[in-house]
Amino acid sequence: MLTEHIVQITDHRCRLIFGRSFSRILSPVHIGLHCVQDNPADRPTMATIVLTLNSDFVTLPLPQRP
Repeated sequence: MLTEHIVQITDHRCRLIFGRSFSRILSPVHIGLHCVQDNPADRPTMATIVLTLNSDFVTLPLPQRP
């Protein structure tokens, strides 16, 4: 499961700061996976990134494997 992999690669201090709120850890990772897509049309705009980071309700679809 993706959450388990994220927990394994995140610094233990992040887990201490965010506790069990994996969404606060997953969101930047999820956005990063979108930003490395091979096709530039599949990458989010900066406005979308900012909106996603600042909102608890806006989410991006699952990214394709780059």
